[in-house]
Amino acid sequence: MSNCPEIFLYEGEQEKDIEKLTLEELSAIHPVWKTDCEKFAPWKSDSHGVWYAKAQEGAPVIVSAQCNSSLDLVKSFAEQGRLPEWGAVLAVSQRSGRGQLRRHWVSPVGNIYAAWYLPRFAPEWDAVLPLVLGVLCAETFKEYGIPVQVKWPNDLLVYGKKIGGILIEERGEKVYAGIGINLVSAPEDAEIRESWSPKALSLQKYDGVPGPLSVWLQLVNRAECWYKSTFCSPEVRNFLEYASQNMAYMEQEVLVHDSNGEYRATVLGLAEDGGLILLRSGKRHVLYTGSISPA
Repeated sequence: MSNCPEIFLYEGEQEKDIEKLTLEELSAIHPVWKTDCEKFAPWKSDSHGVWYAKAQEGAPVIVSAQCNSSLDLVKSFAEQGRLPEWGAVLAVSQRSGRGQLRRHWVSPVGNIYAAWYLPRFAPEWDAVLPLVLGVLCAETFKEYGIPVQVKWPNDLLVYGKKIGGILIEERGEKVYAGIGINLVSAPEDAEIRESWSPKALSLQKYDGVPGPLSVWLQLVNRAECWYKSTFCSPEVRNFLEYASQNMAYMEQEVLVHDSNGEYRATVLGLAEDGGLILLRSGKRHVLYTGSISPA
């Protein structure tokens, strides 16, 4: 794999449980993928039968047939030196996709199941990295007229319903992000684990939302620009003030769900170490683990 902005269809030669993906198969798997295949034409096939296309900008992207997890696959590629920083895997579907607390992530064809090999940010950014990526997604979808908000710590909402989520994992010195977005379908209400969790929503009803590859490359381009201009510095506070504008439930009363049970509090803002500042019974405290829902 090269450092140039190219899109590869994974040949699956090392993982026995992943089939080789051809251009014809990808085009037929879902209309959104067909649209992307046509958009990034012409495609070429090399001497090993690997299909690839050029992208105008962004880092290399490997499109995989159904796999266990795009995060596991991107880790394998990165550790083998086959994928550079900013490179990503987009799986058409997953058998064992995972979200926060390793909960199963339902993965039907047509949505975004991306795994990203990230560069190291300045150390001050480590704790707020899920929020950084959440705001990045929100800003990207706002260009399509979709009012995405970030729900602390790592969910993406539209009008209070979940359209995606973010998971950060580290292995040694390498940092990876899993990003799932419901482009064309979403879990049924009965599939939602906790009664207080937000219901799911897909973006299918919004006109003009492109396919998985198109969305992903736009997101990567925005991330690289932000990285060069902002995330190499230790100035986290200014970003958090900006991020607050994209946060759900800001200055609202919420139900907090953590190891102490369930209680009411008001969201005041974001702490520089990634915590959520709350006001409870007249006292301020910072939430680091748990979740929130509308009161």
